[in-house]
Amino acid sequence: MGYCAFDFGKQPHPVSASATKARYLVIFMIGVDQAFQRTQNPLAPGQTYAASMMAVLEDIARAKQSCVGLSLWVRSTNKAAIGLYRKVGFKEDPGRPSQQDDGDPILTMRKILT
Repeated sequence: MGYCAFDFGKQPHPVSASATKARYLVIFMIGVDQAFQRTQNPLAPGQTYAASMMAVLEDIARAKQSCVGLSLWVRSTNKAAIGLYRKVGFKEDPGRPSQQDDGDPILTMRKILT
């Protein structure tokens, strides 16, 4: 129903412009098969499959000693993905989107674990 690639790494904390670094679960890619997009997960009432995947990633991050949060990049034009990330607690780093390649600008989003 979906896929994800992630790793743990040291990243600027608490925002991209910070000089200090901390351990984050960094999400490199995540996707849900088109047949399951915007579909409720019967094993997690009230959650879509995408939200369930994000919850599993958060559980993995919480289980990793000294991990302070989750981080990802998303195209600034990907409104559906940005909406999902906001819904599950991610916030955009301050500042404007950055230009990484010839595509649409990229936002850094992160969720700090408390």
